[in-house]
Amino acid sequence: MKLILGLLILYICLILSFSTFETKLLQVRESLNSCKPIKHNITTFPWNYPGFKQYNNCYSYALNKPDITLIKKRYPGMSSNTKRNNNIYTCKYFDYLLKKDHPNIIKTNKFNQCPCDKPYKMISMVLSDGNTPYYGDNEDDFHFYRLDKNNKWSHKPGSKYVTYTDANDNIIHDPKKANHNYEINNKGTKNYNKFCGYYCIPK
Repeated sequence: MKLILGLLILYICLILSFSTFETKLLQVRESLNSCKPIKHNITTFPWNYPGFKQYNNCYSYALNKPDITLIKKRYPGMSSNTKRNNNIYTCKYFDYLLKKDHPNIIKTNKFNQCPCDKPYKMISMVLSDGNTPYYGDNEDDFHFYRLDKNNKWSHKPGSKYVTYTDANDNIIHDPKKANHNYEINNKGTKNYNKFCGYYCIPK
């Protein structure tokens, strides 16, 4: 009886070990099929300077597309002339708008990993959603971060200066773990309570 029990325990251990090994093998294979994104240069020029600072917002900054001719802030869907419903603030809807602007964009849950078929840069998106759908909700907003060469994430809140810190004044190493509630400590009026994910955008 003890021998049978011992063999049964050994069999179960072997099954579990193989399952763990198989999982690790899949993880390694998955990592081999992904590449590190190209990271943005560390610079506040021209973002913090007159002519750029007012209308080049977080989306322009995340895309690294400064435009001195802008007369209003860039938003997802703008460059593709997609008619945007300002009452919908869901990740699914903003993913749709991003796809319209950037047909080859790839959403991923893998931090700091993109496909290897072409050079990509990585951004991240969060949303402040008061109560979708609700017309005229002043709490609604979108916000973007980008990955820089110092392995930290920076962002440009609206017409403000470029920064590497979150709502708690902590350096942002991972947007998913950062504090996006800028209502606290009089840092703003938005609480970006929805983390939508990471995005690989072709360079």
